Amino acid sequence: MLLLPMGFPYLRASLLPILLLAVAGCSDGVLADPTCTEGRSRCVAQVTLGSSFGCALLRDRSVWCWGRNDEAQLGYSTTDLCPEELPNGQTRAVACHTFPFQVVGLDRAVAVSAGGAFACALRDDGTVRCWGSNSAGQLGNGLTLPSASPVAARGLSGITAIAAGARHTCAVAAGLVYCWGANDRGQLGQPTTSRQCTVGSESIACEPQPTAIDGVKGVVAISAGAAHTCARTVEGIVLCWGDGRYGQSGSGRASAMPGPSPVGVLDGDSFIEGIVDLSAGADHTCARNADGVIWCWGRNEQGQLGSAPESAVPERCSGPCSPRPLRVQGLDFRVSAMDAGEDADVDDAAMDDAAMEAGAEASVDAGRPRDAGAEDADAGDARVGVGVPDVMDVQRVRDDVVAPSMVPRAIASGGSFSCAVLDDNTVRCWGDDSSGQLGDGRRVRAPQGAVMVIATPGAASTNPLQGVSSMAGGVDTACALLGDGSLRCWGSNRSGALGIGTTSVQSGPVPVTW
Repeated sequence: MLLLPMGFPYLRASLLPILLLAVAGCSDGVLADPTCTEGRSRCVAQVTLGSSFGCALLRDRSVWCWGRNDEAQLGYSTTDLCPEELPNGQTRAVACHTFPFQVVGLDRAVAVSAGGAFACALRDDGTVRCWGSNSAGQLGNGLTLPSASPVAARGLSGITAIAAGARHTCAVAAGLVYCWGANDRGQLGQPTTSRQCTVGSESIACEPQPTAIDGVKGVVAISAGAAHTCARTVEGIVLCWGDGRYGQSGSGRASAMPGPSPVGVLDGDSFIEGIVDLSAGADHTCARNADGVIWCWGRNEQGQLGSAPESAVPERCSGPCSPRPLRVQGLDFRVSAMDAGEDADVDDAAMDDAAMEAGAEASVDAGRPRDAGAEDADAGDARVGVGVPDVMDVQRVRDDVVAPSMVPRAIASGGSFSCAVLDDNTVRCWGDDSSGQLGDGRRVRAPQGAVMVIATPGAASTNPLQGVSSMAGGVDTACALLGDGSLRCWGSNRSGALGIGTTSVQSGPVPVTW
């Protein structure tokens, strides 16, 4: 969820940055190779991740998607099937595509955002095209029927930012915010809607075409979580609305009632200010200022706020949460060693046994938009991160390494985890690691403090992934866009969610190729 690639002329004229649900951007040279002469694998401009699928925007303005396709979220029909394990241990086959495939009927794209089981793209003429699931009207075309091809969101022009949530979408035009889709938690910023949509066996409030939010002006960036939305204003203030059961509004209160009215995120008695980067996860949000300070608020059962779960205020929450922003700790380390001075790979099975003996338990995050059949973690670390960690104790710098403080320059939030790109172009992630989404080579049951993303699966804990320009987080997957236009992804790989041609879990970065 990073800055819009400013190489696109339409959006360069607007001078407005864009933040997506889980999108990574690139540099001013995004159109330097509009024909992708070096091959598509080094032609990626942005990446965005949804629930078990992802999409990439290439420099030639085409969009390619991969992963689960049971609701046409890849923008095309496919007969490929992937095995998916159900909670009862049985396996079913779901439509999928494990390699990137081009979205048919979409051109001139300048940004793309993946939601629960749908995606939307912003075109260079300021219009929006969406495809996939549409049960709550999240495609914005006034209907509730799914579409395997991109359809236009009604009545929109001059759009400069888009964000897709689990079943809703928001867009920014001239500082105003327009939202559509599910509104059962007030995520559209509307107290009431005239429509009811059938989602599964439920009838929920919805609005299948874009509607402006009253009283919200000066917005330059937008980010959508599962059922909440946050926006950044030109003054660097953050406004949030929608689901507040875990304090997602950041206003200091958690409430079981929907919160359709935008409220400012508070640090004490005043708004947090100077925010330049904003990224919403499933039930939490993180924000960064120009100095690299990161605050997070909302749900914290997996340590996704960058603090130990018990340190967050459980105010009216069903589990650990903080309805006020907490400053993320532990990002000023260059080396994250599981055992200082030891470069040996972790024996997953041995660590799993040790972790179980220590009492580490898997935490079921039932409230986030997680697919059925999510894999259980099969490894833990008896030395680091077992039980409830203290974030500042999770990372230790080896005595023989001189590591100056590294300043975060970009953030990306996933389902129950978050990541930051540091100014040395390496990455730190924290929170849920049960599917390897922290990229540190392990799959740990307990919440984790900030750990370093390693270069490849099996790499030493002191060998970081380097050259990262931006990040994207999905429900339980993550991707890094490198400065050379190539893509590395890791985490759960259900239904081919990583786009690497297999469905096996990856606890470290793996190249995505075309």
